[in-house]
Amino acid sequence: MSALLVGVGVVLIVVGLADVFLTVLHYENPGFLAVRTYRYGWEIARRITAPLPRRLRGLMRSMTAPAMVVLNLTGWLGFQIVGFALVYEPAIAHGHFTTARNGTSFGTALYFSAASLTSLSFSDVEPRTLAYHGVAALETLVGLALLTLAISYLLNLYPSCRTRARCRPACSITRATGTSR
Repeated sequence: MSALLVGVGVVLIVVGLADVFLTVLHYENPGFLAVRTYRYGWEIARRITAPLPRRLRGLMRSMTAPAMVVLNLTGWLGFQIVGFALVYEPAIAHGHFTTARNGTSFGTALYFSAASLTSLSFSDVEPRTLAYHGVAALETLVGLALLTLAISYLLNLYPSCRTRARCRPACSITRATGTSR
């Protein structure tokens, strides 16, 4: 059971990091999770807002894209926190961590994982072995890389959204006539 948890954790970590890499750094082939999040999020928003009055519908839809970006960033963090927690959980349960008052539950693994990913690293839960110290250090590096890539993603996304907002009348004419440039 422990090996299965660690295996699932590693898969979550790799899938999350691959999506970050493809979304932020690979221009021609965007991430597989982020694209679906945006596509389904936009479809849900369109269906929910369809019966609303035009102005309110436009306002709600304009809030959808920023909400989806936040949801996407939260998903990337979640994949890493849960993935590393699944790696830590068997070790915490078998006493390879000093847990003080926190116990040996999956919640403790989530707590330690979130603290390590955000580089807060509280001292009430800490690994006893060098191997898990290394995993925690790796998780901190992943967290710092995620922060850097998330900032880069937002800085690259904002000008694109501004350009689309300026081009909206031209885009709607193109859509209405069925022509493209």
